[in-house]
Amino acid sequence: MVKIVFGFDTEDYMNPQFADGILWTAQLLRKKGVRGSFNIVGRLAEALVEWGRDDIIEELKYHDICLHSHRHSHHPTVNEYTDIEDFYEAKRLFIEDESEGIEKVKKLFGVDSIQSACMPGDSTSYVAYYGYHALGFKTIISTFFDVLNY
Repeated sequence: MVKIVFGFDTEDYMNPQFADGILWTAQLLRKKGVRGSFNIVGRLAEALVEWGRDDIIEELKYHDICLHSHRHSHHPTVNEYTDIEDFYEAKRLFIEDESEGIEKVKKLFGVDSIQSACMPGDSTSYVAYYGYHALGFKTIISTFFDVLNY
């Protein structure tokens, strides 16, 4: 049996009009009986609440929710703040920041855990692999669609 995952990065937490695209995509998939995998940025979770987009939040509850980092491309990015000599300090900083995003996404969608993390393109670092693993993610999706299953 072949399994296909329809994954969608939802990362624009600056532009409220972008949110309509999330809603339309999620609705279309559900109408076809397909569950998508929506990679949610922690700051987008905050923005959806600020924008009063309960319609999107409820629609996404039908789909799989994954983490797409806490801040995505907001500076300092993961690769910027983890670019230090001390690996363990970099990992600590990563876990601290990403934990905040994880909690925002879990709270918004009322879930106890998130199974997958999708790294934000070129805004990541090798520390993120270790950090996401330490945070308990079972699947990590990175640039060029590398998928690591633990």
